[in-house]
Amino acid sequence: MKITRRTAGATTLALAGVAAIGAPVGAAPDEQLPAAGAVVGLAGTPHLWIADAQGLLHWAGDTRALAGKTILWSTRRDVTLDQLKTMQRGDPWLSAGLLKIGTPIYLVKWETEQAQPTLLQIQNIADVEIFGINSANYGLFVMEEAAWQQQYKFTASTLTKGTLAGATGATPAAGATATPAGMVTLVAKKIDQSKTSDTTSVHTVDISGATPGSRLQVSGTYDEYEFDSSGTRQSTTKRTFGPEFAGTATAQGTLRWSRTHPLYSGARYTFTDPAGSKVTIEFTGDV
Repeated sequence: MKITRRTAGATTLALAGVAAIGAPVGAAPDEQLPAAGAVVGLAGTPHLWIADAQGLLHWAGDTRALAGKTILWSTRRDVTLDQLKTMQRGDPWLSAGLLKIGTPIYLVKWETEQAQPTLLQIQNIADVEIFGINSANYGLFVMEEAAWQQQYKFTASTLTKGTLAGATGATPAAGATATPAGMVTLVAKKIDQSKTSDTTSVHTVDISGATPGSRLQVSGTYDEYEFDSSGTRQSTTKRTFGPEFAGTATAQGTLRWSRTHPLYSGARYTFTDPAGSKVTIEFTGDV
């Protein structure tokens, strides 16, 4: 996938706190660079960087972005965050860029076997920086919703959303097996939206990626239709609920959640695990 260059302009200011630096970043000039195709992992996370022919490390967004590139998987070594920061890093390798929807920025993760991508929300600006985004290349990789949809021909609101595993949080100590806070990637998928009567509807969501046995909470905002005595729709009223108990994740880390309710013109549900990982999913109108 080719990502079209755009002028960053005022949009760059949205990346508050990112240093005004250009790629590459990191190591001193005399540090020995990794061989082309070498793989570097960030300890305690699923994140990988691949070395190019010049020895610069590139964050690997998905398998589609790696197609045709030399990768020596047998060379993988894991490093700490502090070690990674000393290594020379270039632009990330992405298949469909980063998508900005309002304030949040999402990795558009599009694996080679998938018909459409998944949107994984990046948790903080520090993560954006370690992935290789800075004021020099922000406008190249981070796209606003309208521009992204025009280029890639997907409607962002219909794609499955989740939370990208953190990169700059605390990493586990040597030999630790517990999942650190923020490393869980929750994914929400719309299963059903159907009317159960003239005045009610049901929304059903499947959650995956949760820690087995964890208790998930859900909160939401919705626009409820208001009808007059004749049954004619007159207006909508914005309401909220929660957080409330959504259910306990299965041994496979999944949860199915349903809500039967009066007819809505739209709804937005956010699921949260005990460690604070979140995922949000949106429903359009019931009628």
